[in-house]
Amino acid sequence: MKTLTTSMLLSVIFLSAGAFAGPGPKMQPAPAAPAASLNVTVIAKNGVWPPAA
Repeated sequence: MKTLTTSMLLSVIFLSAGAFAGPGPKMQPAPAAPAASLNVTVIAKNGVWPPAA
C-alpha cells in the first residue's frame, strides 16, 4: 500500500509539473535548418512509383 501511494503521489507530481513549466519570456525558438533539395523526392499525385524510364 505504501508503494502504491508513493507511486501515485510521484505520478501526480511529475505529470502536473508540465502545467507549471511554461515557456519563459527569455526563451527563443531554435532556428530550423533548411531542407537540402538533394534529400527530397518529388512524386506526382497518383503517379506511378518507381517512375518508368
